[in-house]
Amino acid sequence: MVGRCNKEGMRASCRECEEIVLPLSFIATFKQKFFYYRAKKEDVDESDTIRQLIKLGLREYAVNLYRDRKVTLREASELADMSLRERLELLMEHGIKGNVTLKQQQRSLEYVERMLES
Repeated sequence: MVGRCNKEGMRASCRECEEIVLPLSFIATFKQKFFYYRAKKEDVDESDTIRQLIKLGLREYAVNLYRDRKVTLREASELADMSLRERLELLMEHGIKGNVTLKQQQRSLEYVERMLES
């Protein structure tokens, strides 16, 4: 069951930190089942599983920040430790278009033209 952040029996999270709030018992059960599955079915140890989950979480977090226009493409790429190309592909998979306006693109092209003329 998802709940509100009350910092007693729940993970410390709330609307301010944009995290889902879940009872600790749910998290413990999920962790146990998930690690069991990964260990038995995919032959991955717990530390590798944790690293993979963190990496996946960072990527999704960066997607959300970019979608909400809180970070640039470069910042999202650095946060998720991805190349710009990988980041663009991931954003396309999520159906997220670039946050560069036509006016910004035109100004960039004009700048490049001026630089080439110099």
